[in-house]
Amino acid sequence: MTINQSQSPTPFPDDCLPPEGEYESREALFEAINAWAATRGYAFITGRSTKEKTGRRTITYMCDRRRNHPIVSRERQRKTTTRITGCEFSILAKENKDRSTWTLRHRSDSRFSLHNHEPSQDTTAHPVLRTMSKEHLSQLTGLANAGIAPKEIRTYMRQNTDTIATQHDIYNRIADARREVCQGQSSINALADQLFREGFWSQFQTGPDGRVKAVLFAHPESVAYLQAYPDVLILDCTYKTNKYGMPLLDLIGVDSCQRSFCVVFAFLSGECEEDYFWALDRFRSLCENHRIRHPSVILTDRCLACMNAVDTCFPSSRPLLCLWHANKAVLRYCQPRFTRQTQGDNPRIEAWNEFYGHWHSIIKSPNEQTFHERVSEFEKKYLPDYIEEVRYIKTNWLDQYKEKLMKAWVNQHPHFDNVVTSRVEGIHWLLKSHLKVSTLDLFEAWRSIKHALLNQLAELKSNQAKQKIRTPIELSSALYGALTSGDPASDPSAHLRYDDPRAIHQRYVKSREDWYKAQPPGTWLGNRQYRKAMGLAQAFYPYALIHIPYGDVVFHNTNPRFSSGDVQERMARKRKTTANTWAHAREPLNSEPSRCGRKNEKIYYCMHCIHGIELEAHGHPIKKRRDRLIQDAFAKAGDMHAAKQLAKREETLRHAINHKAALEALIQLVTVRNLSYNCSSWPELHALISAVNPAADDLISLSHGSIQKLVSNSFRVHKDMLRRKLQSTPWKLHLSADVRSAPNHKAFLGICVKFVDPDAKEALQALLALSELPGLDGPGSHGGAEQWKLLQHVLEDYNIWNKVGFYTGDNHGSNDKLCHLLANYLQEKGVYWEAKTRRIRCHGHIVNLAVQAFLFIDSEEAARAALEHIEDTDESAFGTDFSERIKPQRAQGWRRLGPLGKVHNISIHMRENDYRWNEFKKRAGRSLGLDNDTRWNSWFLLLDTTLNLQSYVEWYQKKYYQDLRDDYLTPDEWSALGETRAFLQPFWKITQLTEGRYATLDRSLFTMDVLHKHYTQAFQKHSGNATLRSCIAASWAVFDKYYQLTDESPAYGAAIILHPSRRVAHIKKNWPKSWHKPVLDGVRKRWKDYYPGRDILRIYRIECVLRRFDIYRMPRFDRIRFEPDRT
Repeated sequence: MTINQSQSPTPFPDDCLPPEGEYESREALFEAINAWAATRGYAFITGRSTKEKTGRRTITYMCDRRRNHPIVSRERQRKTTTRITGCEFSILAKENKDRSTWTLRHRSDSRFSLHNHEPSQDTTAHPVLRTMSKEHLSQLTGLANAGIAPKEIRTYMRQNTDTIATQHDIYNRIADARREVCQGQSSINALADQLFREGFWSQFQTGPDGRVKAVLFAHPESVAYLQAYPDVLILDCTYKTNKYGMPLLDLIGVDSCQRSFCVVFAFLSGECEEDYFWALDRFRSLCENHRIRHPSVILTDRCLACMNAVDTCFPSSRPLLCLWHANKAVLRYCQPRFTRQTQGDNPRIEAWNEFYGHWHSIIKSPNEQTFHERVSEFEKKYLPDYIEEVRYIKTNWLDQYKEKLMKAWVNQHPHFDNVVTSRVEGIHWLLKSHLKVSTLDLFEAWRSIKHALLNQLAELKSNQAKQKIRTPIELSSALYGALTSGDPASDPSAHLRYDDPRAIHQRYVKSREDWYKAQPPGTWLGNRQYRKAMGLAQAFYPYALIHIPYGDVVFHNTNPRFSSGDVQERMARKRKTTANTWAHAREPLNSEPSRCGRKNEKIYYCMHCIHGIELEAHGHPIKKRRDRLIQDAFAKAGDMHAAKQLAKREETLRHAINHKAALEALIQLVTVRNLSYNCSSWPELHALISAVNPAADDLISLSHGSIQKLVSNSFRVHKDMLRRKLQSTPWKLHLSADVRSAPNHKAFLGICVKFVDPDAKEALQALLALSELPGLDGPGSHGGAEQWKLLQHVLEDYNIWNKVGFYTGDNHGSNDKLCHLLANYLQEKGVYWEAKTRRIRCHGHIVNLAVQAFLFIDSEEAARAALEHIEDTDESAFGTDFSERIKPQRAQGWRRLGPLGKVHNISIHMRENDYRWNEFKKRAGRSLGLDNDTRWNSWFLLLDTTLNLQSYVEWYQKKYYQDLRDDYLTPDEWSALGETRAFLQPFWKITQLTEGRYATLDRSLFTMDVLHKHYTQAFQKHSGNATLRSCIAASWAVFDKYYQLTDESPAYGAAIILHPSRRVAHIKKNWPKSWHKPVLDGVRKRWKDYYPGRDILRIYRIECVLRRFDIYRMPRFDRIRFEPDRT
């Protein structure tokens, strides 16, 4: 809608401005000016307010269509309308000196006295005029809280108040009232809060994700009513009560006057056995908390889940089945066999009536003997003609549920004639009449249910009050006398209340026993059954059989002024409720049938109709309509059957889902595969799950925040399991730590533990923590002190500080400082831990330093100087090693490194162009790769690949000779590369043997012996090559440094001695004699420290016989490896 500004507006009346004057208050002024404006087609709203130095205020009241007019020429985001026109019509109101009265005056400028729009045709066009007073708002809120519909509220407000509020205003006020009740909370939080405030007994069930799955609540007055009448309980579910599709479970009780009352309501997540069990288990706790007896009987329909839950939660109560549902099932299954295609066949209909009558006679069997006789007669009469129908009745009802349906068993329990669930169906209708719609949330649904419940309780109180004043009981005088058994005049306790079945039952027991004692032996075989006599719950069979004449009617009242004659007079004046309609019927004539229809109904002929016209039934509209209804009924039954089958199939699929295992698998998938938290919303993952199980479509319908919480909870659970396992192991725990630099320029300290599982007796390893180092404190922020803070927190968190064994770390000085801090900490705890002997050095780091010294250091002195720099610095410089020494050379060009730099440049040349890289890979079958500072053995792998592909690399050099002229490899350089590879091969093999989770400490010293042999042979082999010999010497300087440091820790020697294939023989045969005593003495001392009081085991030399093989064809590392063990 657009505004045509060119059209001239309709003029306002001449007296458009309200008259100037004084008013008692600001509110009175505002009400007066709007009353004036309402009759003239506009309204005032409060505009700008200013305050003078004296404190007096001036307020501008302006037309409610003021403010800037929207620009209609530009394209708007959405199609809408506005009442804003930029009207400048306004007046001024100024506060007087007394600060209570106000003066209204017009503005001097004439443009403030004119409107730029037409006057409105109705006052409802202005929201400020539709504003309701506080009294009207309070009245509207009260009506809404009472459950009155908005349209009915509007009718009432129109008829009884002067408000002009529209339906939309009423809806808004109801929404405001609801928000006020919720107090800013969500609907479920508001429900929990209101249940607590109003004294309801309530329980909530939440799922693993923290969402509410079920809500159960009971009114305190309902609980009190249940305490008085706990004998009968009826259960059933109703649907379409809330927008979440949650079934509403009703628990209904029955008082002694056969009136129903609501006990408990429960919104459930479904109708499986777990849902019913949760609700009934909470109801059982309610009974136990309030000392309420368990129900004598619990009546349900044939819902297996509900029946199983009742048996589990209330084993002392007698479960009964609804007889109406049983009859309906028998009709649906058995009747079609008798009445299908009858077309007025009266014998078939009569046969069905007889069959159905037999079924009812079985149900009404007074005792077990009669029951078995009637069942035998039933089988004899209808077998084998109706074998399926008889089998259905016997298998599905008589064999399984005879104790819950047949009167021979049912009447043994006080059910007060409640054998159908029609009462709870009536409660469902009552609730639906208050709910009105099925789109409410749980809070609004509870408010509507509360209205129905309070009305019911008020009605029950009223009826109970009336009942206590006077109550007629129609029963035999003999029974009444036996139950009262006393003179009311002399014994006030002889009067029994009509609504006190417990007292009646106690009196009945005494009278029954007295009657049995008075009978001669064998003269009476009574069945002790509970029956109903005119609404009174009594169980005395002989008295119930006595005829009840009107003269024996007793009027039971607390006031003895009324007599039985008054009762007879009242009963004589009783009006007939049925008109004498059938008195106008005549008997059928000769050819007229007396009965018809599928149920063999009796036909009544009007005695006043003598026209004699007969109507043709074939093709009659009534018959056609009846046929259509039958067809629709069968179609609907077919659809219902298909829907039930589908629901049954979905229920089976849902029961096959293990929600806990699925959530745990999802957590493992997210954490192990490093997926994002929003992976649960991936359509592809949902499609995969639905393909496996269609009912599991919403199995992982979780938000990323929920998954984050689940992962956090799973981490805490697994961390606690690891903590208990570490604390329970009787052996020492060996720690290792290293700093890792992430791509985002942050440093993390990884702390791992290796231990022996006390249950499985196997060695395991685990990550204890991956903590971030500060990195903001300047030099030393990654040093040993900062690392120790993180390690100390981990030891105290896991409470394993008293189990620390050895500590493994690289060769940086920060680890030495960390070990000293750890020793001081444990010494304060009373634990002796020597830093030097418990320090294990990372073997891979030692080998890598030796290799880098060979590649990048040109003298032995330079290698020692660089090594001292690394060890002396207190900084975990995770990139600080000999590779730092070649960075200045890289700046001058890789060719300064000799053949290695040329190989590097050739690989870079290939990678700079996709065509060249793919061309070489297609020809050679693979690419060369590239060296990497952070990956050990990357230079060896690059050399090994280059030498294996030498012919292809030479072809590549020739083809791109112009680009690679300065990096062309000569034959001598190829030979140097070969020698370099031969020297590095043992280092590469040793790195592989000593890395990974299965590497053990005995390999460290053994592989060092192998490298010692390798260095000796290399010096001899390359004695004439000064360049290569200097590189080997630099590498040897680094290696020999750490080779000698192994003597500081006896763990290295102990690992060799305890190895089954090496033992002491390896030391005595391959080491100089001067090395033997320090190592063996250190191992003996360690043995005495660990195993005091035990003799050290003598370790015998084991001679190993090697198989014959050509040792010279083995790789260089393997040849050197086996040489120390040769005899």
